[in-house]
Amino acid sequence: MADRTIRIDTVRASRAGHTFHERWAARRILQLVFPKDSLFAVAVEGISTDEPTSPGKAAEEVADLVLYFGKGATFASCDRLETIQFKYQVDPAPETASGRSS
Repeated sequence: MADRTIRIDTVRASRAGHTFHERWAARRILQLVFPKDSLFAVAVEGISTDEPTSPGKAAEEVADLVLYFGKGATFASCDRLETIQFKYQVDPAPETASGRSS
C-alpha cells in the first residue's frame, strides 16, 4: 500500500499568507486616497500611534489592521472602528475573514 501522506510546504504557505495579508491591507489603505466610505486612518500591526496611552508591545498582537472611521485616529475621536485579524492555515480548506466593529 502506497504512503498517502500529504506533505505541505509550511514555508510556502506562510509566505502566501503574508502576501495575502499585505495585499489586502494595501487595497484597504488605498481607499484613503480614493474614498468610498468615511475611512479616516488605518493602523497596521496594532492600534494607532495617536492614542494618548501606550499599551506597549502587547498591542501589536491585538490586530493586523485597525480601521478608524469619521474624524479621528483614536478610540475617543473616531465615529467607528474596525479591528481585523488575519489568520491563515496550511490546510487547503477555504479561508475566512473576521472583523469587529465598535
